[in-house]
Amino acid sequence: MDDQKKLFGMEVKKNIRVSVVENVVLNSSKKNIISQPICNPDTFVFDKDNLQNLPLQNLSLSLEHYITTLQCFCKEAIRLGNVGRGGFRICADEYVKPSPGCVVYNYHHELSEKFESQIRTKYNCSILNNGSEFSSISEFKNAIQKQVISSILILKIGTEDFPFLNDFFKSIRYYNLRKQIVLEIHFMEQNETRSDYIKLLTALMELKKSNCGTYWYERNWEFVKNKTITSREGVDCFTVNLFCYNASSISRRKSDDDVGRMDLPVVEPIGLGHMETADVKKNLAIFSKYAVKHQIFCQRVRRMGKIVDGGWDICDDERYRPKSPCLVYSFGINNDFSFDEDMERTYGCDVYAFDPSMESGDYNRSKHIRFYQVGLGDQNIRTESNWTLKTLKTLIKESGHENRRIDVLKMDIEGNEKQSLVEMIDSDALQNVLQLCVEFHTYFDIGAVRKLYDIGFRIFWSHQNPGAPLYTKDESFSYGNEISFVNINAT
Repeated sequence: MDDQKKLFGMEVKKNIRVSVVENVVLNSSKKNIISQPICNPDTFVFDKDNLQNLPLQNLSLSLEHYITTLQCFCKEAIRLGNVGRGGFRICADEYVKPSPGCVVYNYHHELSEKFESQIRTKYNCSILNNGSEFSSISEFKNAIQKQVISSILILKIGTEDFPFLNDFFKSIRYYNLRKQIVLEIHFMEQNETRSDYIKLLTALMELKKSNCGTYWYERNWEFVKNKTITSREGVDCFTVNLFCYNASSISRRKSDDDVGRMDLPVVEPIGLGHMETADVKKNLAIFSKYAVKHQIFCQRVRRMGKIVDGGWDICDDERYRPKSPCLVYSFGINNDFSFDEDMERTYGCDVYAFDPSMESGDYNRSKHIRFYQVGLGDQNIRTESNWTLKTLKTLIKESGHENRRIDVLKMDIEGNEKQSLVEMIDSDALQNVLQLCVEFHTYFDIGAVRKLYDIGFRIFWSHQNPGAPLYTKDESFSYGNEISFVNINAT
């Protein structure tokens, strides 16, 4: 990605990029500081005896439901280590963050040097790796039971570990340590048996009984079966992040509560206006930190479209779930309709897809998907490249949707969000948009993001593009951020 190397024509050296971010602090409003864990553990319940009677397909769906249904809210799910494989999310919220001097217990995972360096720098943690300190999951269990300070458990598990997991997870409830757990689950769906599913699901339920709730998950891109642009994809590896809590101290807030408010500087949006190089770097650093902090608790996060580039995460909670007859605006297609087709197939939505770079002309792709060779801009113009650009307000009016809710608006327009987003906010074109999914490319217009927050848009999910990493001494970011918002003011 060219944006990784340049800031609008300005070369950015690696050592400069690192130094930009590390001293930036975003101020949170004190009245919105979360003083206790927010968890809804009852949202995911299995009947252990019933598992034995479920067909294989239902067991597979139950596993997917467990992984993609969050039980707890983490506002600051920071990334340490590589933005791709070798890095992990760690919850840095006050009540569960690692204590200074904590211990990271690693079972079978190949931790990146960057992860080890960053977690030592940030929390002064020591790391015990499988092989040098213990050679089996039993020795791993015995080691952590002796620990008297907070710990992080990182486990890379496969089918061969499933028989031992139930006993291992059951043991966690018998010692009261503040800890986090990262599970990298390798599970080749086409090869697994009913017995494998039942062993894994039973073990995961033991984690729930031990008051450990999921706050993050990801499908690991490196293990996607088929990356071709026209194929639907599966994945053989999930990472699930949990933190453990005291059941008597949790808050059971509704998933639509605005729980993670964060203040940004009150400045005017700049769009394509001029900004000094030093200010660009400062604002880029602020945005990088802001982009990975969640502001609202969406429990059911579903991926529509490809697992890799081309797919997007939407909130499937009752309040924000697209309901037929639903409407989707999709900007930036690049010949990949996987997101649009999933929205049509899953929710029955009418999808209006736009991309000025596809030389196909306007056409009906399917019963519910209509494509237009038009792009999104801050004005209605014909460009030097002979592309037609129109504002969102104009497109809504021309489509006859002025009085309709747009359930999801997705935009991946390769940097043009810098000018388009400001126009969309100022023209009130977003007032009827319920969910907004945007890929930000080397973004630094803090004023526009602040205005987006002020009109009701809250971050519920974010994904860092591993192809454009941005590293500091104690945290990992990306120049490319896919951010999903819900609009708390839309009806």
